[in-house]
Amino acid sequence: MKKGRIEHALQKEGYDTVTFYNADGSMGYRPDDSFFDGKAVSVARLNKWNLDTITLLDVSDAVKRSGAVDFERILMMRDDDGKWALYMKPENEKSFCVYPDKTDVNLFFTTVKQGNEEVTESMRQDMAQKYYLATTEKPEQRVDIFKSDATPEELNQIERVNIFKTKATETQPSVILCLPTVNGEKLKPREVTPSQWQRLWLADDMQDYKKHLAASLFADVLRKGRTDAVAVGTDKSEQEAQTEDVAQKPVQQEDKTEEDSKKEEKQKEEAKEETTKAETKAVAAASLSPMLKQFYDLKAKHPDAILLFRCGDFYETYCNDAEKASKILGITLTRSNRTKDIEGKPLSMAGFPYHALDTYLPKLIRAGERVAICDQLEAPKKNQESAENQVVESARQEESKSSGRHR
Repeated sequence: MKKGRIEHALQKEGYDTVTFYNADGSMGYRPDDSFFDGKAVSVARLNKWNLDTITLLDVSDAVKRSGAVDFERILMMRDDDGKWALYMKPENEKSFCVYPDKTDVNLFFTTVKQGNEEVTESMRQDMAQKYYLATTEKPEQRVDIFKSDATPEELNQIERVNIFKTKATETQPSVILCLPTVNGEKLKPREVTPSQWQRLWLADDMQDYKKHLAASLFADVLRKGRTDAVAVGTDKSEQEAQTEDVAQKPVQQEDKTEEDSKKEEKQKEEAKEETTKAETKAVAAASLSPMLKQFYDLKAKHPDAILLFRCGDFYETYCNDAEKASKILGITLTRSNRTKDIEGKPLSMAGFPYHALDTYLPKLIRAGERVAICDQLEAPKKNQESAENQVVESARQEESKSSGRHR
């Protein structure tokens, strides 16, 4: 390399000091990328006694990345009012949330919907960097969805808070309950939402969050000085809830054993997975066709029945109903890669011609299934959407033995 000629060429261009570095030797120079902020960086070629510029390098991205913050966790989650908040946990810093712009929320779910994990993770990082920098300049934009609006006096009334899951039964699904002790008296438990349960495992201070959660759920008790509150979302008494959950111990403020720490970490990961599933489910629900939205609305009203959904010249079944109908009736089960269910998975479908209803309906009833039929008010050829009036056909297995047909 002709150092003298390069130095001469640069001095001709007006540079007073020229220093040469080698990449790996004693003269190596490895500044942080932020050093190049506001500086021109170019690639040049020596041409006799002159330097010819080949290209200019755009180092803005490298400079930007040099000031980037590493995050332990980034999640989109709902607050108690159902509003989407971006949760961030920077390394070696406390977590915080911010309410993103509507445009960014839409972009987030659009990206998640595409199903590319690499692109989704990159988008999460970009959003986190954007709002971290924005809230560094304007800290008032940071919000804490782990706190309630309870006063210190109200929080002091709460002596202890237990949060636990009940056992699921054949007739009652598992629920999460909050059981606080206020002013020395245990209150009847109230139900905790999945979003609040997830926040329990994301909180920097779990015990503090539990107090604020109890203060939010039992605000009427704390503010009116009553301890006779009726359970919300559950009819279980404290004794019943604890009896059902003998095998599942409540989270208590005790010294953590190694086993407890592992269990807690596992639950944190599960909470993260549940949040991610909730995001995916929200995206899928927003993109459902009107027909599928109607199907899910009707299915919610008749969850224990197989819903025969009239679609043109066929009665269709979807999701779990399709799997049941396929086994009982011996009809083909298909999965559509173009149409997704409410969980974002390929939609399971099974159907039969509408004129074969008299053949297939008795088979479902004889199998002990309840059946709900959603029919059309207009003829299929008019290509109108199915009307939202349904005829619920239910029968027990014993009834099917005495009747060969059910209309």
